[in-house]
This record gives sequence, structure tokens and C-alpha cells, in this order.
Amino acid sequence: MKTDFPVRFLRIILNHLTISLLLSISLNSQSDISGIIWEDLNADGIQNVNEPFIDGVPVFLLTCSGQFIQSTLTSNSGNYIFASVPDNNYKIFINKSGLSQHVFTLYDNDNDIDSNGYSSCFLTSTNEYEINAGLTILPYIGDKVWEDLDGNGLQDPDEPGIQNVLVSLFRANDDFLLYQTETDVYGDYKFLNIFPGDYYLKFTADTVFKPTLFVTGSNSYNSDITGTNGPFTTDIFNIETGNNYDQLDAGFFRCISICGLMYLDANFNNVLDPEVVDNKCLKKHCII
Repeated sequence: MKTDFPVRFLRIILNHLTISLLLSISLNSQSDISGIIWEDLNADGIQNVNEPFIDGVPVFLLTCSGQFIQSTLTSNSGNYIFASVPDNNYKIFINKSGLSQHVFTLYDNDNDIDSNGYSSCFLTSTNEYEINAGLTILPYIGDKVWEDLDGNGLQDPDEPGIQNVLVSLFRANDDFLLYQTETDVYGDYKFLNIFPGDYYLKFTADTVFKPTLFVTGSNSYNSDITGTNGPFTTDIFNIETGNNYDQLDAGFFRCISICGLMYLDANFNNVLDPEVVDNKCLKKHCII
């Protein structure tokens, strides 16, 4: 009886070789992962031609599960590269501990690194992959809330700060509440790492306090509460990189009561007679 056993056996061997060959090619496929780290001077997330590169920044290649693969430092031109890496699922981590004043710029323009220093996970497949990072120094907003003892709208040297005043930072274009903080024992407050844009503040103090006068022309010593954007709010102000905004003050004065007695002077002697008091023909009026 004829049989095709040798032929079928040969086919099995050939198929096995083909699968092994394809598996070998797949296992040995490699990619390059590289990128640039630059200083985003205007914090817009876009790498502009005038913005410098940052050298000596540690860059780590990790699997998506967090396993360490390689590390390197950026060159003088801000470049780094992990060459001929076996294809896999990876993510990049940028260690900016040596740049303590810097934060990562806006994500998803030219910057591929989130605020925590990590990129998203990506799958390599015999190709070149570029993961860039932009770092920037952002300004802060702050100054002082004080008690305006003489009610003149200006902060005098002997006037104390007010503790535990709630300070709220709003985005101007949609009135979205971004951050809140409270003043310290000295009346100071601060919002760190604020991206460029238009904002306004709201100061909420204890009900015994009222906003003091708004005095123009004395930005270093006046209160910035105008009520333009609602009670206890400031005007809208614009934030840009390169300058801190540390003169946004709020002054409050404490209400006082002016009290007196009104009575019926029946005998026209211009004296508060005891019988008037006994008859309780008195009314107390307070003016705040």
C-alpha cells in the first residue's frame, strides 16, 4: 500500500521551521526609544526654537509593570536614546529631583510626560519612538490678609495679619475654582506653580470683618478686593512665567457698634429720670 508519510512528515518539519523562524524574528525585533528634554520658558507645552535644552537629566526605561530596563542621562543637546531595545510594552520616567524648582509643562502638546514624571505606556514594534519632556518654572501667587486698624485702605507697618482667612483661586474664563488655602498665623498665603492665564481671587473672612477701602495707586500696600467678580473678590489679573505675583493683598476692618439710648423726656428737663428707666421707655440703637 502506498503512503505519503514521508511527504506529510516533511510538511510538518517545514511548518515547524516556519513557525520557529517567525517566532525567532518576533522575539528578536527591536526598536529605538529616544527624546529631548527642554526648558519650556513660556509654559505652553510647545517646544519653541528659542527654548534651551536641559542636560544631565536622568531618564529611565521601564516596562509598563514597573520593571527597570535601562537608564541614561540627557546630553548637552538635551537628547537621550535607548537603542535596539527588544520590542515590548514600555514607559519612560524622568527624574527631575535635581531641578527642584521645575515642574512638567502642559501635557499632550510636545510634552509626553505627565506631572508625576511618567509617560503613558506604549508598545514598540520595530520602529523609532520619541518621548519628549518639557520642564518649566512656574510663578506663585500670594501675599497677606491684614486687619486695617485705621480703616484707611492701606497696610501700615503695625497692622496685624488675619489668620484662617479662606483664599480661593478662580480661573477667569469660566469661574472654575482651582485651589483653596487658608492664611497662616501671620496672615500670609501662597499658591504655588500657577500656569499662565487669567485668574481672580476671593477672600472669605470671619463675619466680624468687612472689606476695607480700595485705594488705587498703592499696589504694594493697598487691598486688592474690589468686588468685581462677586463679593470679596479681586479684579482679573494675568499670570505669565518669569515673575511671581506676591502683592495680591486683602484688607479687612472689624466692625464696631455706636450705641445710645432714646427716651421720652416728658418733663423737658433734658435728664434721663429714674422713673423713665423704671418704666422701660427705652430703645437701644446701634449703628455699624
